[in-house]
Amino acid sequence: MKRSHFLASMLFSWVVATLGMFSTLHAFQEPAEKRIVFLAGNPSHNYGSHEHYAGCRILAAELQANLKGVKCEVYRGGWPSDESVLDGADTNIIYADGGGGHPAIPHQKKMAELMAKGVGLVCLHYGVEVPKGEPGNNFLNWLGGYFETDWSVNPHWVAEYKNLPVHPITRGVPPFKANDEG
Repeated sequence: MKRSHFLASMLFSWVVATLGMFSTLHAFQEPAEKRIVFLAGNPSHNYGSHEHYAGCRILAAELQANLKGVKCEVYRGGWPSDESVLDGADTNIIYADGGGGHPAIPHQKKMAELMAKGVGLVCLHYGVEVPKGEPGNNFLNWLGGYFETDWSVNPHWVAEYKNLPVHPITRGVPPFKANDEG
């Protein structure tokens, strides 16, 4: 084998081995931190009912305490005054009242941009209620459905749980009744 071919073969082998080593090291690195942004709606009910901000704070704290590599941010008022905080989020969670005052309605363009980038969207409780038309069509596309006034059903009933399943999460929970809003 000629010396130039030998050197070229050695250089090629070294490059392949080095690239393989770096790709292997990359596979063992910590996964990137996941960023979850909570958008808490304005207060709308009596104290202790539909506590958007408190609910978001509790969920954010529990996610961060129990999931490695998760960073949560909670914003009050339904929509952040600086919507650039939504950029770079892996998921946005909206817990707010819906209807015509839904916090995302005036920001459909920004929402569409985020969804096109693959950002996740979670809507809690009345966060799924938007008016029929463009907002409803967008939510149907993004979430797979939405609550439509005068079409969807919002039942209230007394849920009575007499027998709870045997599971670590129900350990110590006695049978109970609760006024449930579906």
